[in-house]
Amino acid sequence: MLTGKQIDARKIIQHGDENCYRKTSYDLRAGKIIKPDGEEATSYTVPPQGLVEIISKERIILPDNISGFATVKTGLSTNGMLALNIGIIDPGYEGPISSFLLNFSKVPFRLAEGDVFLRTHYVALDDTQNVAESKRADDTAYINEKKQKIAGRFGNTFLNVDEIADGLVKGYTMKALGFVAGVAFIVTFASLLANYSMVTFMRSWVEPRTSVEQQISEKLKADLKIRDAEIDEMRTEIREMKLRNMAVANGRADK
Repeated sequence: MLTGKQIDARKIIQHGDENCYRKTSYDLRAGKIIKPDGEEATSYTVPPQGLVEIISKERIILPDNISGFATVKTGLSTNGMLALNIGIIDPGYEGPISSFLLNFSKVPFRLAEGDVFLRTHYVALDDTQNVAESKRADDTAYINEKKQKIAGRFGNTFLNVDEIADGLVKGYTMKALGFVAGVAFIVTFASLLANYSMVTFMRSWVEPRTSVEQQISEKLKADLKIRDAEIDEMRTEIREMKLRNMAVANGRADK
């Protein structure tokens, strides 16, 4: 990965600012701000769930042996701004870099010309034999293309969840009622079936279990009887041994 000084030395950034060079990257600034209606602005406040396209002030000039990649600035992402259509910058590319920014937060976010919006990194390639030739973008044609693509395709609130929800509710109210009725029938039937199945299962599980417990109880009782008989027998033998010992002891005493 190239350092900021190497990026500057290789003239990768055209119309750059020395304050935008970092240790291993370069920060791109907003040059053109294109609103959802396709018009340019020097600043724009992106509403919640809104969208705007930003074109960099800088031009990227990559030789065939250097590739780049762009990521959104941390400051934007922490404020709920998501950058789209960013990633690899092909070797040999010449031109500006653009990105759609979506506001996923609940508050408006203001962007102005000169604001940093992307961070770019660059890597030198060892093998360039299979590198396809990249396009060299004309700035005017590039900007016009971006305006045409965004105009009329997106509203001010690209992700207007409330409007989408309202439309779905209005369009499918009757279908939803029919669906709910069907679900209610299915749930009722399933409940009856489940109750019957549970009773059957419990009966099949409890009855064998009760039989086994009875067998165990009877076996324990029989074992206890055997143990009691053995204990009584041992007591009798001990009593007889004591009597014999006493008789022997008395006979010795008489002598």
